[in-house]
Amino acid sequence: MGTSRDAWCTRLVGNGTTRYLEEIRVALVLAGVLMQILFGSPDLAAQSKDLTTGLITVGQNIQVSKSRRDQFHWEVLMAADPESPKNLLACSVVGNELSLPHKHSVVAYSSFDGGRSWQETLNIIAPGGVVDPTCSFGRNGKAYMTALTYGIGGIPVFKSTNSGRTWSESLKLPRRGVDRPYFTVDNTGGKYGGRIFLNAMGLVPSLDNIQASIYGIDLWRSSDDGETLFGPVRRAVTRPNHVLNPMGNGVVLSDGTFLAVTGEYNEASFNDQQKPNKAIGRLLVVSSKDGGETLLPAVTVSDWFPDSRLSTTGNLVPVMATDSSTGPFKDRLYVVWSDLRLGRAAVWISHSSNGGENWSTPLVVSDVPKTDEAFMPTIAVNSSGVVGVMWYDRRDSPDELGYWPRFSVSIDGGESFMPSVKISESPSSFQTSKLILVPWTFGAGSGRVTFNLGVDGRQFSGGDTSGLAASPDGVFHPLWVDNRTGIAQVWTAPVTVIASATQNGVAEPSGGMSDITDRVVLRFNEAIYDRSKHTITVDAYLENTSREAISGQIKLQLISLRSELGQVSVANSDNRIERAGAIWDFSQQVENGVLKAGARSRPKELAFLVSEESLANVHDQMTRKDALRRMIVVSAKVWVPTTAQHAASKREK
Repeated sequence: MGTSRDAWCTRLVGNGTTRYLEEIRVALVLAGVLMQILFGSPDLAAQSKDLTTGLITVGQNIQVSKSRRDQFHWEVLMAADPESPKNLLACSVVGNELSLPHKHSVVAYSSFDGGRSWQETLNIIAPGGVVDPTCSFGRNGKAYMTALTYGIGGIPVFKSTNSGRTWSESLKLPRRGVDRPYFTVDNTGGKYGGRIFLNAMGLVPSLDNIQASIYGIDLWRSSDDGETLFGPVRRAVTRPNHVLNPMGNGVVLSDGTFLAVTGEYNEASFNDQQKPNKAIGRLLVVSSKDGGETLLPAVTVSDWFPDSRLSTTGNLVPVMATDSSTGPFKDRLYVVWSDLRLGRAAVWISHSSNGGENWSTPLVVSDVPKTDEAFMPTIAVNSSGVVGVMWYDRRDSPDELGYWPRFSVSIDGGESFMPSVKISESPSSFQTSKLILVPWTFGAGSGRVTFNLGVDGRQFSGGDTSGLAASPDGVFHPLWVDNRTGIAQVWTAPVTVIASATQNGVAEPSGGMSDITDRVVLRFNEAIYDRSKHTITVDAYLENTSREAISGQIKLQLISLRSELGQVSVANSDNRIERAGAIWDFSQQVENGVLKAGARSRPKELAFLVSEESLANVHDQMTRKDALRRMIVVSAKVWVPTTAQHAASKREK
């Protein structure tokens, strides 16, 4: 179906020396066809599964837990030394309810060669078992670790002064209702530099001991390298009948502000996720600006659509990271999580540029088809400001039990993400592996012994957490669990991203280019949406609206790209980039290499791949129509070589 040549016309507007582009809103609405879009859209995976960015390089997989190769591992975290790329620290739960004599324990694995080899350096044991490990680096070779222990009357805190080679117990924190602790160290060098924070979910008994305990956030602080912990300072849930679960990690901004993330349920809906899925709580952050002596009121990050029974997502824990680089997004905060707002588990991200006071509209990160699931996200920001996100992905697991770890990056401050790549050489699969069964005995004293044998669900999810850290050299170090050896083991691989964060995710084209965005108009014709291929194509023209000729290689550079329908990417850029930074070269569309004043170029086709996954979960007709009016929204700039532009200006005069 065709349209008139000038049906869509958008003026590219500059603004002084910055010449930022006013957003080009390309509303490619095909009346009569688009209004018939149904929920059963063809799968986008067939169109996009082989897309690669060329920016991400994944190194060889390394078995972290080789010293315990015969033992079941789950719930892992990773930490990187802020001063040395050689030192890494991984922590994991080992074993299950059948493990004897101490049930499950928590183990620290240390690497002193950048992750190429690993050794066990600490094993935390307790008669009732150990769970919820947390580990973190400070400066000058200091490292810290703790976990929840059962049966020893407290939570032991361990400290290392040699980058995790050896450990000593510095204190025991009273247990009293604490759950899912996290260590965070202020490595900024600011007024609270070196301070240690320990945040956890806590329970506060009611005054009359009649009402159940109230959930809250507990925060301890230490200014003596973990020898003593002061606190906790507390913030309770919004209402007494709300539930706080689970606790997420903390971060520190350059001014010393501490922030932690968690989720708050409406208690009446805690186990009541129904179809269509609905928000049954919120994600929130709390902060402290005085070194942990007080906690400020919570700020909402997003509504929350969790699977409280863990039957779908595999985990609930949100994860936060901050940009500690000196780049354009310094101190930007990021939160990732998995929930069901799309009707299946997907990974989402929101960011804040003002210390957590306001948060962006959530953006889906996981580029999976709408029928598959993504869960267990984690996030880190490297020294170049690149945002890395890893998650577990079931698109290539037909039984929906196994998963592959996948990794994606953003170079524009979380505004968009590159197509994801697999980082594991093997999946966690349950097609041939033996499943570990766990017995539960009950009915004691009734004249019979009854027991149940069942699968430990942590085999399908890897626990409640995965790990990701970035070392000072900019290398990402993901940490995950898979069962390629026949039992769940801990693995890692170095991931290198050949890019740095830049405003709008793109830098100026190389070779000395001039921004001429304010001198042209971009016009469109013949815009078509092919639902069978999930492609949008449009013929684009550049018109010179200035009084001077434009010569040389005229390049249209993509600044941002989004869609109200779902995932979107560029299909035919001249530099093979599918996201921000994609370039279309208009040089061949210009007569004799010069676009004269008032002249228009020949058409060049722009092509995009787009899914309909977001639209499929919108049931309100007006909302669906609004989404169709904004199928793709594009921002771009136009560049020419600086020397050629000067020459053209002289010829025109």
